[in-house]
Amino acid sequence: MAEARQKPGQLSFGSVGVGSVGHVTMARLMVKENIQVVHLPFRGAADGVEALMAGDLDVMAGGARLHTAVDQGEARWLTLWSPTRNPRWPDVPTLVELGYGLTETAPFGLIGPPNMPAAERKRLEEAFAAALRSPQVRSVMARLGMTEDLRDGAAYSAYLAATAGEEAALGLRPEARQ
Repeated sequence: MAEARQKPGQLSFGSVGVGSVGHVTMARLMVKENIQVVHLPFRGAADGVEALMAGDLDVMAGGARLHTAVDQGEARWLTLWSPTRNPRWPDVPTLVELGYGLTETAPFGLIGPPNMPAAERKRLEEAFAAALRSPQVRSVMARLGMTEDLRDGAAYSAYLAATAGEEAALGLRPEARQ
């Protein structure tokens, strides 16, 4: 943050695309800290990590490929966005611990037709929750350093509405640019 304040608009961050969790979270952080950093969207984390390794990018936000780069010693975490430290990287502080008051977990949820019967919605939500908690999925999530944040229909809908409002307020949604 200190370097970003000293060099407004000169540092860059990458994400896996415009409107991605990494992009939105970094935009929130820039507004909160009153800094200007150039956003470089990539088609995927691998492209962003490649730019980071080449020195064409100062930091990369999000994407499973980052875990591999960190594990192989090609990059290091500056912070994690989960509410608590990740057991896989116990020495890496969270944004909350660093005093920024932000978290982002990329929650899971289901979207279906508006006229879906309640019993069918409940059956699908229960099946999705069971699958998410299976040993196979938990193993993949642990390998990727993911935080489980499964939300039911009402909570996921509220999250999407709040995120859309925040993106519009940050100027990240097309309707906000007109």
